[in-house]
Amino acid sequence: MVGTPNRRGVIKAAAAMPVASLFPKSIGSVRAEHTDSGPVGVHVAYGENPQTTLNVGWTGPDAGSAYVEYGPAGSEFPFRSSADVTSIPGRHWFAYDAKMNDLDPGRPVEYRAVLDDRRSETFTVSSAPTATDGFRVTVHADHGVEEDRNPFSRNPGDNARRNVQLVDALDPDFHICNGDISYADGLPETWDRYFDRFEDFLAETPFMTTAGNHELEVSFGLQQYDARLNALMPSGGLGSLVGETVPDQEVEEVLAAIERLVGELVGQKLEVRTNALSDSRTGVLVPSGGYSLLERWYDVRFDNALFVGLHSDFDPCQLVAAGPQDFSCPEELSTLIQAFQTAYLERTLQRADADPRINWMVPYFHHGPWQASNHDSRDGLKAVWGSLFDAYNVDLVLLGHNHCYQRTTPTTGNEITATGVTWVTNGNGGISHYGVDEADEHPWLLVSDDDHYGATVLDIDDGSIDVRYETTDGKTLDEFSIIKAENGRPTQRGFELDEVATPVGLSGRREHDASVYTAGSASRIDLEATAEEPARFRDSIPVQWSYLAGDGEAGGFGPEDTQFVRFGRHRNLESTYFVEAPESLEQSRAYEFGPIEALVDGEWTTVPGTTRTVFVLALDTYSPAADRISSFAREAGS
Repeated sequence: MVGTPNRRGVIKAAAAMPVASLFPKSIGSVRAEHTDSGPVGVHVAYGENPQTTLNVGWTGPDAGSAYVEYGPAGSEFPFRSSADVTSIPGRHWFAYDAKMNDLDPGRPVEYRAVLDDRRSETFTVSSAPTATDGFRVTVHADHGVEEDRNPFSRNPGDNARRNVQLVDALDPDFHICNGDISYADGLPETWDRYFDRFEDFLAETPFMTTAGNHELEVSFGLQQYDARLNALMPSGGLGSLVGETVPDQEVEEVLAAIERLVGELVGQKLEVRTNALSDSRTGVLVPSGGYSLLERWYDVRFDNALFVGLHSDFDPCQLVAAGPQDFSCPEELSTLIQAFQTAYLERTLQRADADPRINWMVPYFHHGPWQASNHDSRDGLKAVWGSLFDAYNVDLVLLGHNHCYQRTTPTTGNEITATGVTWVTNGNGGISHYGVDEADEHPWLLVSDDDHYGATVLDIDDGSIDVRYETTDGKTLDEFSIIKAENGRPTQRGFELDEVATPVGLSGRREHDASVYTAGSASRIDLEATAEEPARFRDSIPVQWSYLAGDGEAGGFGPEDTQFVRFGRHRNLESTYFVEAPESLEQSRAYEFGPIEALVDGEWTTVPGTTRTVFVLALDTYSPAADRISSFAREAGS
């Protein structure tokens, strides 16, 4: 509950000590000090149902018995859950994760992690309630830990610890770190130091994460992140693509078909193993060369809001990464990962948009578009995910990667609009600052700051998402509210659209019947567009796709391998047409459709929010397994 007293004490006193006094022996002293005393770096996250399940993680040496024991406060730990164990890089060191199931919603539970007869401290954490009068979430990315002995890492000094003290004092119901978490960059002990330093907070506040580029480590890829954090994130969820979509008995056949496809793409034999199918995972594909398709996306429903964690690094190098910023894998395999994640995202947003219990949708991930910094901006995500955010009325998107704070206007597509998605970047977790443009240099940028470190605070109830940017030196540098406009679209309270920001009177939307298509399959496209006065409209499709039939007429070519589908004069365009996907294996990739354009005053003008990216996986369309994948992909869009 917002405004309640702090449930925890302050960060342990040792966190304020100099690094040298905490780790006097060697770079591996964290492990040496804890080998005989019990689990190290306990942390907790929400499970598949946040009201009844919490997942606990820790690291430590090998053990004959590993489990979490738990129960209501003062109950002497009546329940026990065995831990899964994963060997992680580093000498004789393991990551453990265990589920606390069948919890009472909204009630505190006491727990401790156990390795043989060695126990952690006792921690207290609460499951999610069934309903609240309001709740709080804190967010930052690009965090780090004080570290002067890792030659591969940046040292944030005291900034990272002060940011954790800040969010601890804010007392959130849960905390999000959307990428670039420990900055271990290949030295395993830095991960141990991170979780040991912040254990008091992370063991009593559900810690929800997504991977950033610094989780792709030298020689190890995402092994550390997967074992220590991704293993704790929820599986399944609203957008699960296994279970009801593909019956369990058919999953092996689907995965085998994907295996053959990826094997052809990367020119090597793959080994396939399924992972937690009972929990509706899509599976893990682990080729012998070190590529992996582990699912790193999930959703969490808390009261009236849905939070969706996404993985914005589509490069699947896992074991062969040359460095955190230097990795490259076949483009087609990256397309495969992106395609399945995007199919999951569309299904999740569709179901949430249709669920009257969900008022708010908040995706979060590391890299993103709408960046005014000297670091890279992933503008391609506007078409890949931004089009889905526009279509399903996503309210707020949370980003990291750029070491600054930024807030945009409401946006639709590439345009500033009166209603639409607000994008907030907070990479001021503590590691460093990047240069950032002033807000008045970009019409879509309302606030920017690269002089402070701090946390984004979301206070959420039925009427609004109240957002603040609080800094470690006690300042509030941004404050605004997301509300619903009369048309049901999100907007910022008090925001007034500049008349020159977007063409007056143009609006529209597009829908495709799926996100992923097999070779030669047909796609149905539904368009809507409105103009103040009757106007001619046209749509853009990739030249690799063939127009089949419908309300429009194919004719003419546009820039960058596009062709047009033309329509007559309309004030309110409602059109359906069909296209066919390309057939060759070499054409397996992402394709952008749109935007719709209207001929206004003699110029073709973009209708905001009418682009969409879909994916083609060029399998043998006539094989039974290909039919399964086609249904699998198409169900994601239905």
